[in-house]
Amino acid sequence: MTVSIRNARPSDIQAIADLEASLYGAEGYGNYAIRQFIDMFPDSFFVNQGEAVLTGYALVGVKAASKMAWILSICVEKASQGQGIGRALIGRCIAYCTKNGLEVCALTVAPDNSSAVHLYESLGFSVTERVRDYYRAGDSRLVMTRTWPNS
Repeated sequence: MTVSIRNARPSDIQAIADLEASLYGAEGYGNYAIRQFIDMFPDSFFVNQGEAVLTGYALVGVKAASKMAWILSICVEKASQGQGIGRALIGRCIAYCTKNGLEVCALTVAPDNSSAVHLYESLGFSVTERVRDYYRAGDSRLVMTRTWPNS
């Protein structure tokens, strides 16, 4: 396992899109959206550079005029799951939030993704809401948040 996290760059677009497609099929982010995210969030779009390929990424967006961030997406290739890459990527997101004075960080996760829920809980996130039909009918999500003592 190689954990080597850096900021995403335009040359990563296709690798990120391929990773998305391998995990989410047609519902994954495409090249256009990924390019826009790199442009909009240059300091909070992180990738894990494996030995030969990107093995994961995480994207943090800051809610305008607030001290709140959302982890908009986190993705680790199937062959690399369970090796600490997701933990490292979320850790980088948390570090970004604390460095920038943000007080709350939120994310969503499928309720049946118990390994992800456990990971997020181990990093200080807790379930604050369950939203039915989050993306479409029958697709529920848990909203999990982490706050810092100064909030």
